[in-house]
Amino acid sequence: MQAAASLRSSDAERGVARQEWARCLDDIARERVGCATNVTVLAALAGRDPGLPLCAIGYDPGQDLLEIAVGPARPPALRYFVTSPSSIVLREAGDELAIEVEDAGGARTFVSIGRGGSTQAGAFAV
Repeated sequence: MQAAASLRSSDAERGVARQEWARCLDDIARERVGCATNVTVLAALAGRDPGLPLCAIGYDPGQDLLEIAVGPARPPALRYFVTSPSSIVLREAGDELAIEVEDAGGARTFVSIGRGGSTQAGAFAV
């Protein structure tokens, strides 16, 4: 995975250019489906989920929509949508990948994904 591979050598953070969002998130989805995932939304109505397996993550440039799906089986138990994202930042530390998405209104969504057989996610502080 090119987008996050460069982050593996050490703990790192980098913004992802809009034209790379769809490809980058497709790569993350292929590599980390089934890994424990937490999603935190910082807005008036905030929520946090307990390390559910990642089912899908992707960006649709035609609809300007990011989708995160988590749950134990298909269909996913929960789906999160971020409309009109304005930035995506990746952070990787050890086996955990964190994705910070800010929407056009300034609300931030944090996605924390483990690796491989990891059953826990969420070591990144929000």
